[in-house]
Amino acid sequence: MYEPTQRNADMQAALDDAAHADGWPDIIPLAGGLEVEKPYPLDALPPIARDAVRHYQQYGQQPVAMVACSALAAMSYATQGLADVARDEVLRSPLSLNLLLCAESGERKTSGDALFMKPIWLWEREKADARNEEIKTVQFALAAHEEKVKGVKQQIQQAAKKSDSAVMAKAEHDLLQLERQKPICPVQFQAAFSDVNQQTLAVMLGIGHPSAALLCNEAAIVIGGDGMRPENVLQFYGFINTIWDGATYRRNRLTTQSADIVGRRLTCSLMMQPSVLMELLNIKKGQSRGTGFLARSLFAQPTSTMGTRYYQLPPDTAFMECFYSRIRELLEMPLPVEDERNMRLNPPVLRLTADSKNLWTAYYNQVESELGADGSFHDVADFAAKSADNAARLAGIFHVFEHGVEGEIGETTMRAALAIAGWHLDETKRVFGAMQMPELLRNAEVILQWLLARPDNSFTTSDVGQRAPSRALRRKEQWEPVLTLLCEHGYIRRQGNGYQLHPQARGQA
Repeated sequence: MYEPTQRNADMQAALDDAAHADGWPDIIPLAGGLEVEKPYPLDALPPIARDAVRHYQQYGQQPVAMVACSALAAMSYATQGLADVARDEVLRSPLSLNLLLCAESGERKTSGDALFMKPIWLWEREKADARNEEIKTVQFALAAHEEKVKGVKQQIQQAAKKSDSAVMAKAEHDLLQLERQKPICPVQFQAAFSDVNQQTLAVMLGIGHPSAALLCNEAAIVIGGDGMRPENVLQFYGFINTIWDGATYRRNRLTTQSADIVGRRLTCSLMMQPSVLMELLNIKKGQSRGTGFLARSLFAQPTSTMGTRYYQLPPDTAFMECFYSRIRELLEMPLPVEDERNMRLNPPVLRLTADSKNLWTAYYNQVESELGADGSFHDVADFAAKSADNAARLAGIFHVFEHGVEGEIGETTMRAALAIAGWHLDETKRVFGAMQMPELLRNAEVILQWLLARPDNSFTTSDVGQRAPSRALRRKEQWEPVLTLLCEHGYIRRQGNGYQLHPQARGQA
C-alpha cells in the first residue's frame, strides 16, 4: 500500500497553495461517488481464448469486457451440450451462460459477436445444407406413407359397412404397423437465434437441435416485443430461467404448436441500452428483477471507448484461427443424447478436485457472508446468490474448452473461473449501486470520471455535446445541470468560452 512521504506532502501543499493563489476554491466532494470500474481479468481466460480476445480488441478497440463476453458466448455454446458440472452430489448445473451487456448502440458488440461466432455460423450452415437433401427424401417417403394410410382407412370404412370383422381386424393391424413405420422427418437445423420471440424459440428448442444460442445486440427486439408488455417480458424471463436451470419447460397450446423442452441447453447473450434496462427494471414496480433473470446473468456495463477508437491495422489472424479450430473441434463432438429420435441431452457430469472444491466453497461462503443488511453485496444479493453457480459453470466451460469432457476440474481452472465470476459481481455492484443515486448526481459522476480520463484540463460544451461517454449525456438538458453542479463543487470553472478542470481534481476525485 502506498504511504505518502513528507516530500509528497510538501509537494501537495505547494500545489494546493498554487491552486488557491490562482483563485480556485476548495473542492467539495460529490456525495457517494461512483465506484471505479475494475480491469477485466483477461489472463483468467484459457490461453487460446485470451490471445484471440487480446489481439482482436487491439484492432476493434471495444471495451475488453465486451470482447471477452463475445468469446464466452461462443465457448458456452460450443461446450454446453457436452457436459454438466456438479459442485456436490446435489448441486448440478448446465454449462450454459446468460450474458447481459448494457451499452449504447455503436459500441461494436455486433462486430465482436460476428467474429467470435463465425465458426458456429459456418458449422450451422453446413449442417443445414447437408440436411436439406435428407429432408427432401423423407418428405417423398412421407407422401407415399400417407397414401398407404389412406388406402387402409378406406378398407376399414368398407369393412365397417359390411360388418366384416376379419377384414376390419387385419386393416386395423396394418394401420398400426404403418404408424410405427412412419418416416421421421429430420428437424430443420438451426442452432443460433437473434430476432425471435419467446413462443417460437420454445417450439424450435423443443423440436430442433438440443443445443442453441440466443444472441441479440438490440435486446428490446426479443425481450420487449409487442410493445414491451409486462406479461410478455415476465413470461420471457421465466422461460429463460427454466432453461438456464436445466429444468423441463412445457408449452401447451390449443391453437399453436405445443412443445416439451427436456434435455435442452441455451446460451443467452444480450445487449441493451441503459434506457431499455431502466425500463425493464421498472416493469410492474420491479417485479422483473424479482423473476431472477437478471441475477442469473453475468452482467457488465463497461466504460465506452467511443471517441478513442482510431484506425488500427488488422491483427494477425493466427490467434483467431486457433480459437476457431478449437470451437470447431468441440462442435464436431457427438452430443450425449438419450436417443436419436428426441435428441434429448443426457450429458456426463464434471466434478471438482478436492482443492478446486475448497476454492469454490471459500468463494461461496465469502459471498454469502456479504449478503446481509450490512454486507457489501446486500444491494445486489440476488446477483451475488447466483455468482458461485456461474463460477462453477465457467470452470466447466474452461475445462471442456481446454481438456474435453474427461477428468476433473482442477484448482487452476477454478481460480480462473472465480476471477471472472468475481469481476462480474463487482461490476454488477458498481453499476446497480450507481442506479440508487439521484440521476443528477449519477450523471455528474459519469461526466467527472470522463473529464478526469482526458489528458487536457480544458474543454468546451461542444466537447461534452459530441464526446460525452453516453448518448443521453450529450443532450444539453442533461449536461447543462451537470456542469453547473460540478462548478458549484469546485471541480470545474468557466474559462473564456469553455471550462477548465481544477488542477487538483485528479487527486481528490
